[in-house]
Amino acid sequence: MCRSKKIIAIEAEFEEPFADSVKGFALMGYSRKAASEALEIDDSYFHVLCTRFNLHKYFRERKDYLRICKPPGGPGWPKGKPKPQQQKYSDEYLLELVAQYPRYNEFDRCAPVHVNTVKGRFGTFAAAKRLAKAKKSASIEYLGMVI
Repeated sequence: MCRSKKIIAIEAEFEEPFADSVKGFALMGYSRKAASEALEIDDSYFHVLCTRFNLHKYFRERKDYLRICKPPGGPGWPKGKPKPQQQKYSDEYLLELVAQYPRYNEFDRCAPVHVNTVKGRFGTFAAAKRLAKAKKSASIEYLGMVI
């Protein structure tokens, strides 16, 4: 069997065969990911090596991992419920862009934001244009420059 430079380096560092080093991490309660990070091996390559050396059987179930190997927090986000995402662009910024590029095609070509972002936020591009126009006229009235 051909051994890679990484396996040789790990055997030199731990002064035992590669399989015994990985078994040690598994029996201590490390997850596969934590063991691969400790050995400085890419996750996918570590999976290949565990399959080649038949090491998967030594790793515990997720509930039995060391506490440091478990993800922080509780069970995670409930399945099927969308996570609230922080908006990348403010409504004001999007409306300024719509006012700057009032035509759909022009906005699609020139604006730094995709037109679907505007459509997703305001429903339609036309609705965004109406809001941008209303905002612009309201700011002009506020400054006392009603034309």
